[in-house]
Amino acid sequence: MPFDGRSVTVTYRESLDDEQATSEAVEGLAEELAQLDFDRLEAAPGGPAPDGTRGVDAVTVGSLVGVLSSPLVLKGTVDVIKSWLARRDRGTVKITIDGDTIELSAASSAEQTRLADLFIQTHGRT
Repeated sequence: MPFDGRSVTVTYRESLDDEQATSEAVEGLAEELAQLDFDRLEAAPGGPAPDGTRGVDAVTVGSLVGVLSSPLVLKGTVDVIKSWLARRDRGTVKITIDGDTIELSAASSAEQTRLADLFIQTHGRT
């Protein structure tokens, strides 16, 4: 399958059920991901944003959707998320492409790294 503009969904969750904290965390992740060459990256459509957040109207708290411009952007996305989670030291991020999902957590392991590499290899083909 050619790589042309693959859609990706990135969803962040942490153990606390605090929509505002989740929204703020995802804004920070989005800022880091925006440094990559996405064709498009934005908050996922959904319900209204929580009061007091700077989110756009009608977003799903904790989710971003984007269009990857190349396999390198996919690899960069996984690398940014792994680094971001390690710095936060909490939470999980699910990355979904073509119905295939990988879940990354702050507690990195050799197995998680192997699975992330396999995910990139599977979905990063041109």
